[in-house]
Amino acid sequence: MTASDPGPSPDPALAPPAWPPRRLHPASPVLDLLSSARQWAIPLAFLMISTGEVLVLGPIAFVVIALVVGWKVLAWRRFTYQIVDGVLVVEHGILQRARREVPISRIQQVDLRRRLRHRALGVAVVRIDTAGGGSGAEAVLEAIADEEAYALRVALLDRRGVLPAGAGPVDAGSATDAVDPADARPVPVAGPAPVPVVALTTGQLVVAGITGVRLLALLPFAAAGMGLFFELPEETAAGVAGSAPTGAVVVAVLLVAVIPVMLLSAIASSLLTDHGFTLVRVGTDLHLRRGLLDQREATLSLRRVQAVRVHQNLLRRRLGLASVQLQSAGSGTAAEGEVTRLTIPYVREGDLVGLLDSVLPTTVEHPPLVPAPPAARRRAWFRRVGPATVLLVAIAVVATLAGAPIAWALLVLLVPVAVEAELVYRNLGHVGTPTLVVARSGGFVRATDYLPVAKTQSTSLTSSPFQRRVGLASLQLHVAGRGSVPVVHDGDADRLARLRLAALHARVARADEVEVRRRARVEAAAAAEGDEVPSAG
Repeated sequence: MTASDPGPSPDPALAPPAWPPRRLHPASPVLDLLSSARQWAIPLAFLMISTGEVLVLGPIAFVVIALVVGWKVLAWRRFTYQIVDGVLVVEHGILQRARREVPISRIQQVDLRRRLRHRALGVAVVRIDTAGGGSGAEAVLEAIADEEAYALRVALLDRRGVLPAGAGPVDAGSATDAVDPADARPVPVAGPAPVPVVALTTGQLVVAGITGVRLLALLPFAAAGMGLFFELPEETAAGVAGSAPTGAVVVAVLLVAVIPVMLLSAIASSLLTDHGFTLVRVGTDLHLRRGLLDQREATLSLRRVQAVRVHQNLLRRRLGLASVQLQSAGSGTAAEGEVTRLTIPYVREGDLVGLLDSVLPTTVEHPPLVPAPPAARRRAWFRRVGPATVLLVAIAVVATLAGAPIAWALLVLLVPVAVEAELVYRNLGHVGTPTLVVARSGGFVRATDYLPVAKTQSTSLTSSPFQRRVGLASLQLHVAGRGSVPVVHDGDADRLARLRLAALHARVARADEVEVRRRARVEAAAAAEGDEVPSAG
């Protein structure tokens, strides 16, 4: 190759996608107005009616609304987004222009959300997150046509992406003319075939609703309903209860009204949130779709999965079921469309190992968990039964002095507290391998954390004065991103100290993480060229 020879041209299949500048969907101002109307429409109507100055305030309100509509339309016309040289560029602002550039190589998640109003107009909200985007999204495109939103997500997550038909280099000076050309429709390029991971039926979602936390969340409302019953006037309560004992009335109300309402509410909540729950793997990404009225589609990169937590309450353990939560290195908070914790509400115990192996970079096969020392039982009982006993005895004494004849019957509430304390001790356990740490804790709801050692960012070994007296300690394993921290509670202090050092200096695990990433790049390149992926051997 001579100095004048420019060399081989880059492979266009591996070049970053390029999109000409374009605007949001024309329905964007309408959706923006609908969101704002919820805040000012009712107060404005109340002001006009209460003052009686409809003829005066009406024209003023009309002028203000016209100005707001004009401002929203102008803001829509001044909002453009494009992809140039591997960078997503978003420009907006009327009086003060703002330009945001997001390199495609830094984009980690592109999530879609369609509420009922979006689905009626055939648009979606696109949220774009990066590895270091702070507490919010790098960019949010509030209204994009469904077809274009899907194509944009592919373009941003896959460097082979989507290319506009016949699109060449974009002239920055032609942004106005290039917004809506007929020949700029994105044409998807075939990528890796999706591999189903989880697909939940309606029946499974019903079971998940009545056996999960949604049912427990309704208990305060049930208690409030029972409280209202006992607050009824005596003649009303007598008419309802008749001559039946109060206990029978309570049981009847629970069986006939409260429990069915709780069950139906839990089922409805489960179906509304997770209807059509589908999780597939496309290359090195997990794609989630769920929701009945409020549909959400999210993408989670497998390399961002930091830890997995398996939840099981007593009922689900009897039924052989669990829920699985994937914690990722997300950068945002609980904003719309953002996924830093992806929860699978229904998983059979027999499918857990296969599911965990498919989302973690290491095998989850491990030796039996090491139980907590006997001193942890005394600690669990003291921390739970002790305060509950003091509180209930104090309440019983006060109630007795007030003349309540059965005040000491409150001490029966110590039974579930004692059961929970014993369950907390029996559920404690942990084990460490060169590549994985497993920690289990919880009482009525048991949680088991699976943490690849290579994902450990830092550790914290703590021991209170009470723990040091009996040789106990707790180990926190910090991972990237927000969310719960895997903790080994009340373990042997010396054993946890060794586990802490192993987690910080496990070169084998870190080499395994590097190999997983290298393997992912090889698979992506082979899929792009249509070649067979070489075997690990």
